[in-house]
Amino acid sequence: MSTAFVVLGFALKENMTLDYKLKNFPSWLIVVVIPFILVLTGFFGFARLIELSGAIALGIIFIMILIMHSRAKKLGDRIPEYNLSGNKFLKIILFIILLIGIIHAIGGI
Repeated sequence: MSTAFVVLGFALKENMTLDYKLKNFPSWLIVVVIPFILVLTGFFGFARLIELSGAIALGIIFIMILIMHSRAKKLGDRIPEYNLSGNKFLKIILFIILLIGIIHAIGGI
């Protein structure tokens, strides 16, 4: 579990460096120090912190994938190899489920 946490932290650091144009040290500081302080203060245990960050991060990532897929279908200029009909309803259901999962993870605080 800690390996996945390290990988998510590295991806978040790279995201801050490349997308938000932060330098390496401030992005590293944000990624490492905030969870470290939360663990040291006893507000969260390590396992709870991994659970919370995983639920929030994966929920947001999957919601972003749903949004990117919708925008690519709407704004894309190439004809896809296949098309699934009725997937708007499925996307709405998945979006709601992911949002409920994020709220449930935060509500457990």
